Amino acid sequence: MRRYLVVPLVAVLTLACGVAQGPQGPIQTDDPTPKYGGTFKARHTLDPYDWDITYTGKAVGNREPRALATNSLLGFRAGPEVDFNQAIIRPELAERWEVSSDARTFTFHLRKGVKFAGTAPANPSTGSGQAREFTAADVRFSLEYLARTGEFAKLPTANTGWMLEGLDRIDAPDPYTAVVRFKEPFAPFLNYAAHEFVYIMAREIYDREGHLKNQLLGTGGYYLDEKASQKGTRWVLKKNPNYWDAGKPYMDEVHMIIVPDDAAAGAAFQTKQIDLLESVAPREAEELKAKAPGAVAYEYPENPLHIYINNSRPPFNNLKVRQALFHTIDRDEAIKVLAGGKGLWAVAGALQGTFTQEEIKAMVPKYDPAESRRLLAEAGFPNGLTFEFHVATDRGQEDITRMELMQAQLARGGFITNVKGIPYSQFSPMRKVGEHTLQLTNRDINADVDSYVFATFHPSSGNNYDRVNEPKLNDLLVGQRREADPVKRRELVRQAVRYLTTECYCGLAVFSGSNFEFWQPYLKNYRPNWHHSGWPIEESWIER
Repeated sequence: MRRYLVVPLVAVLTLACGVAQGPQGPIQTDDPTPKYGGTFKARHTLDPYDWDITYTGKAVGNREPRALATNSLLGFRAGPEVDFNQAIIRPELAERWEVSSDARTFTFHLRKGVKFAGTAPANPSTGSGQAREFTAADVRFSLEYLARTGEFAKLPTANTGWMLEGLDRIDAPDPYTAVVRFKEPFAPFLNYAAHEFVYIMAREIYDREGHLKNQLLGTGGYYLDEKASQKGTRWVLKKNPNYWDAGKPYMDEVHMIIVPDDAAAGAAFQTKQIDLLESVAPREAEELKAKAPGAVAYEYPENPLHIYINNSRPPFNNLKVRQALFHTIDRDEAIKVLAGGKGLWAVAGALQGTFTQEEIKAMVPKYDPAESRRLLAEAGFPNGLTFEFHVATDRGQEDITRMELMQAQLARGGFITNVKGIPYSQFSPMRKVGEHTLQLTNRDINADVDSYVFATFHPSSGNNYDRVNEPKLNDLLVGQRREADPVKRRELVRQAVRYLTTECYCGLAVFSGSNFEFWQPYLKNYRPNWHHSGWPIEESWIER
């Protein structure tokens, strides 16, 4: 048995430097002494749909509150001392852990005295409001529910069940030890155990309702105050007095402010109605720097711009049509127009650094609209191909700008798109149930490269929205999960990505650019981290 602190697989496969990033090394604060109190306010474009991420199409909008209200067995460090790309696993609900040499058995030694937030139903039957203790039984329930194993196998496949694929059983030899066993070696699991998608929940909610959609309840530093929240305006989380990490969090409340419009969000930030503004495109960032000169502007590499291609329905179930599509993409133009000239070519399924830029440019089909039209003619579309292309209209102007550029590039190669704008509440579920044709969005990558390459392209994954099912590819995707040696695993990932890009043409990534995050100077001890999809503010404070 061996103990992990920093995971070698992430060190090998992590997002590479190369696009413009935030400053490396510590971000200094004038006074390192934490200050208690205050309210943290961050912008979001959408209301949460519900709180159960396991059901298809229901994750967007709930990630940040859920990450603050719950814990995982492990976590990733964040803060001024941690560089954006660093993946450093830290204890969370588990104080220490061991991994078997074959990566099949993971033993977690749990903290004692951890309690759920003292709200019903996770309290004594007397209704006193006193919280109950977290134990290994909660680990078993949560992981089995997320994996849809055991008693939960009757439920619909979980949207993130691929993070626990092959789960055999969870033993609880005592209340403070959980032994997670897989049927086969599962190299990514320690990374997933540190991710906010593999989180611990209170069984009482499921026992009452048969799902976890209607209530957010966990062991995290904050709990959701539904009475103080107002749909469409703000969602309020308050400090959990039962939190296991003594003295934290420092801030009393967190408000998720719903502002769909980018211009309105920028104005709210300038007037300090919002403390944190994420995902600001480079062009808008330059304007905001001038209008809010005292704010901290942090540039970071964003996840790849990814084109979802529905392989299961016409016209993109035709290999030649997919080949033609690849020839219509002008990555250099996309980087110039969408990223201000700062970005890297990307390939689907890979983190930056898995291939050099020279390897990628030699691998991907070259931009050639004439070749695209020739392939379309061979596929039976001599006059070009017309199809419907959906775009979300309520996620800011950047999504619309990207779609307009892709529409122009596709037209050069003979693809005529009928663009239809729809709200994201329809856009995301359409992809997840396989009713889309093409969709364009940044591809989230969660904790491990497996969350991109396997989750997106293996037929057993609930995130295989494009219905890809290629036997040779499947073997490579499973193989990289089973390989504990990071060097050998990296090579299997490379082989899988080459197959995706040069043989089946099943998935297409355009480029990885950079975005900005802005925060007010009175938000101290803060820095974003690539491995946190929520707001890593547990150790931050307000100092006015």
